[in-house]
Amino acid sequence: MEKILQINKNYWNTNSDEWFGVTALPQYGVQFVTENELNLFGDVAGKRMLELGCGSLE
Repeated sequence: MEKILQINKNYWNTNSDEWFGVTALPQYGVQFVTENELNLFGDVAGKRMLELGCGSLE
């Protein structure tokens, strides 16, 4: 879990200015590291998942 938190913290420390006060799409596109790259969840076939996301205000 600590590794995940550090990856997240590093991303936002580097990129937060690009997201502050703007909409993420379509101007910037998706800039996040994908699950395919992180493989945090493993095999989720046949399982139910809930995505909790947040947005930014324009």
